Amino acid sequence: MIPERERETLASSTVNIHNNEINAKLRKARPCQGAKYCWLIKVVAKTLSSSPFHHLRFFGGLLELMMEVCFVPSLQHLSCSKIVTSLLNKVFPLIDASSLNFSKKISLIPFVPRELLFVNKKNYKEITRRVVEDIRRLVPCASLQKKLENFISPLFCEIEEWEKICYRSSSIDDDTFIIIVNNIPQCWLTDGTIDREKLVQLVVKNNNILLTNRFIFACTYCLYEDVLNLWELLSETEKSLLRIDSDFVVKNWITWLESRSNKDWQFCVAWILGTSLWYKNVYVLKRVLGALTPSERSHYLLKALTQREVSSSVVRYCLSLMTRNEQELFFKESPVKVFECITSWPVRSCFFDIVDLLRPYLTADTFCNILNRLLLQMKNQKRDCVELLVILKNFWIKSPRHFQNIAKCDPRFSGQLQFILEHDFTQAFSKPEDTRQACFRAARADYVMQSRQQIFLDMSQGRQSNLHPLLIFPALI
Repeated sequence: MIPERERETLASSTVNIHNNEINAKLRKARPCQGAKYCWLIKVVAKTLSSSPFHHLRFFGGLLELMMEVCFVPSLQHLSCSKIVTSLLNKVFPLIDASSLNFSKKISLIPFVPRELLFVNKKNYKEITRRVVEDIRRLVPCASLQKKLENFISPLFCEIEEWEKICYRSSSIDDDTFIIIVNNIPQCWLTDGTIDREKLVQLVVKNNNILLTNRFIFACTYCLYEDVLNLWELLSETEKSLLRIDSDFVVKNWITWLESRSNKDWQFCVAWILGTSLWYKNVYVLKRVLGALTPSERSHYLLKALTQREVSSSVVRYCLSLMTRNEQELFFKESPVKVFECITSWPVRSCFFDIVDLLRPYLTADTFCNILNRLLLQMKNQKRDCVELLVILKNFWIKSPRHFQNIAKCDPRFSGQLQFILEHDFTQAFSKPEDTRQACFRAARADYVMQSRQQIFLDMSQGRQSNLHPLLIFPALI
């Protein structure tokens, strides 16, 4: 007969060992953590069936694990994305890449907004109509149809964002651009983003594309071996043109290629870490961090996130590699950057799972900054922004009353914010683009009101206003 005290000690040690085994299994499965933990059912049932008294200790360990923020979209998001991208690929030929007016001659026409150089509104409507028809044929459930339809706009924006990235590279010609666009259907990731690394590799290996363009893409996406090989193939004339007419990234690579005799990858990593390349480009960051030790990686992750201007893709990648303690430190220091990350595509599907973990780190100032960033995101969205509206309204409702009162007095967004909070956009508008137009109307009304106030203030103090006097007269606006 085992004494009571020894039996409790034995049970406790057994629980700890068992709990460690469970957590080990959970961490192995962690890439699926964003799927609301449905995948845990089989693991839990199998592991706990023989030891019922382990339940409390197990769920304590599970809660601790859940506190680590996971940036993997839910299974529902991944499934919807997979379905809609396959349907979008069917109608992709409707996007005539040769008609996208990408050439430098067109891009130099004055007063032509950049967005007009890409897929036009008529083309987008036709593509949307066909995809919606396919969805309704495939799925009888109305609520599921709506979920799938909401993926069309973000996926289309992903295509246009990639086109804009190509557009910004002044050296990319029309033929290269057409090849890039036509390769998009085979380069979708399951989360609804374009696998740019795969697409770039297709471009770099394509002998029908100009050598200089292939070199530019290899530099931008840190394809180290290709950079070395293509540099040797370039003529002196091509090298001279690249030295003069290239962006920051390419010029840095050329400087390194011409100044270093040792082209070993480890030496290249050391050089990159001495420049700003590694934290400005998520693809360079991924390659470089893979060559570092765990302690070095931890140091550079935090260093990358503390830079003034850091993209959401860099924030997402860095946080996904951090420990819980490192994540908490960053949440405390830079909550606005984290919110920008979790409201960007495709991570915004995880917003409601993550946002409550961030609330303890908010102040009145950061709350107002986050609202301002959300409103700016909605203004900058070229297409449907219903999802961002839902996020903003939910974030507002669950925030402390004194934060709300401070925000209402903030002149940056009082009128526009009030308009959004008082309207149910999902019910009021039948067409997705109407929500964005409503946001623009609210933003413009807010701007006009503030401008008039500034004009009257200038006039009362005898100053000449820089604002147009027609803003005073509402009938003329």
